[in-house]
Amino acid sequence: MPLFATHWRDQIVTKAVYDGLGDLFRSDGYDLDVAEIQGGLVGLICAGASLDGKNWVKPLNDLNGTPVEPTESTATAVGALIEQTKSQLADPAMSFQLMLPDDETSIESRTEALANWCNGFLSGLSLAGVTDLESMGEDAVDFVRDLTQIARAGLVADANLDADENALFEITEYARVGSVLVYETLRGPVEHDNIH
Repeated sequence: MPLFATHWRDQIVTKAVYDGLGDLFRSDGYDLDVAEIQGGLVGLICAGASLDGKNWVKPLNDLNGTPVEPTESTATAVGALIEQTKSQLADPAMSFQLMLPDDETSIESRTEALANWCNGFLSGLSLAGVTDLESMGEDAVDFVRDLTQIARAGLVADANLDADENALFEITEYARVGSVLVYETLRGPVEHDNIH
């Protein structure tokens, strides 16, 4: 069982898990970082794409831009990532977390990873056929448009590191909560939802 499947618990992404997944993806030939891959998968899941079995291989290759034949280790890791992400997105307690480098990583690298995550998310929605944004409702549309801006602009470094850290935290939290909003908007009610 890959490092991811055994050690990503309680929504804490350790450096070992993030780096381990990155090494695994790179060794298979993916040109994407872990953040962009998870972002792409989240976009696909939110849009209702079937990612069972190896149905994720083609959209991930489309996201990558070049075809990759994943190894068994990568397939197991991606399968675990998909299941964990689905579970978190559907959790009423909103346990979903973006997979980004930990706080020990430079703010520049974390900012770049967040921009990559946003790119992945937007690409995942598009690959799954979400083209009519207006049908999602105003809040979800605003969120997707904001993510587009975040993906393009990134975070402008400030002389004040604390201000940069706060801004990065707030944008990350916005992306986290907004992803759950898009998921709920596109999937409709599920069994545990209360409908009156």
